[in-house]
Amino acid sequence: MGGSFTPDPGDLGQGWLTAIDASTGAIRWRYRSRRPMLAAVTATSGDLLFTGELDGDFLVLDGRDGAVLYRFNTGGAMNGGVVTYQAAGKQYIAATSGSATFFWRAPPGSATVIVFSLPTPGP
Repeated sequence: MGGSFTPDPGDLGQGWLTAIDASTGAIRWRYRSRRPMLAAVTATSGDLLFTGELDGDFLVLDGRDGAVLYRFNTGGAMNGGVVTYQAAGKQYIAATSGSATFFWRAPPGSATVIVFSLPTPGP
């Protein structure tokens, strides 16, 4: 209320996704992003994490060590929700992308919902 802020220069801003052991409070791993991370993080019982970056990359990370298992550029800033659901025995992930505001200096992009599916395990 009457204050001000000074944003980080674009090349210095960064984001972190940090996994913390709920039993001990110890940091298990950290993922560093070039930009602040605003997208939702969705975890699965299979130790997968789904999230996204302002540069437009949808990420699948290993929940045990934070390794990036899959990266896909959606064409717009990821700053919204990520959900997973099952239909007809197949697992899907839906993610939103597109720049909702210029505040974060995110690249422009049309509002989009992208749906991915997980491979069906073999016999």
